[in-house]
Amino acid sequence: MFGSVSALVVALYLLDRSRRKQTVATLRFWVAAEQPTVVARRKKIQQPWSLLLQLLSICLLLLAIAQLRLGSHGATPLDHVLILETSAWMGARSGRTQQGQPQTLMDEARARARGYVRALPAGDRVMLVRADALATPSTGFEANRAKVEEAIAASEPGATALNLEQAFEFARQIQALSARRAGEVVFVGSGRVSETDAAALSTANVSNLRVLPVSDTPENCGLRRIGLRRSATDPAVWEVYVSVRNYGAKPRTVSLALLFGGAPVGTRSLTLVSGT
Repeated sequence: MFGSVSALVVALYLLDRSRRKQTVATLRFWVAAEQPTVVARRKKIQQPWSLLLQLLSICLLLLAIAQLRLGSHGATPLDHVLILETSAWMGARSGRTQQGQPQTLMDEARARARGYVRALPAGDRVMLVRADALATPSTGFEANRAKVEEAIAASEPGATALNLEQAFEFARQIQALSARRAGEVVFVGSGRVSETDAAALSTANVSNLRVLPVSDTPENCGLRRIGLRRSATDPAVWEVYVSVRNYGAKPRTVSLALLFGGAPVGTRSLTLVSGT
């Protein structure tokens, strides 16, 4: 459109406008004009600055009509929900080091979350949700990237397992209720859930889901359950039940210690086969 209109304007500037039709009372004094004077056509534009200003005005007008936007897609920016896993598993070491310090899965998850936030268009908003046993929103739909990154940096591993189904359900509800235009639901974490939860997630319908997995190293042992009760036969004795799992591919021998008031009261050495 700009090319067509510009060509028309330039043609008008080059048009020879020296011949004019005049109405007179008599042709007596116009005998010599029977042969029209040959007029040389204009070969250059006499007012180039005026032409440039008109072309610039036309260009800006067409851009305004087209509603050109930089950094966003569509008329309305998107609202994204960023789910950051903060389960107990995220406290495991990843096997990587940074400046001589061992890194945890949480460190890698925070880095991936920051990278996603920084890659978003400027007009999009992000809500950070920390996910462990509960889905806890840490920010609202925030366009200020600094606030979102501060919330990411303050996220730490908790003491509970991951309930991913609840986190996805919360994301769907918050986008339906509060989002201007629903964007992506982004999950950052290892995604370790029980077999029952995994079966439930297979039927979950999250069409706008993006997963940024944290490549965790499975060579790790962890506590699964802890239970205490007083002995039914001896009131001075406590029975302690501890469930431990070896997530790695190699057998490991670990030491389990029980402390009461900061003082050790019992130890047990456990040999764990891989995956048990």
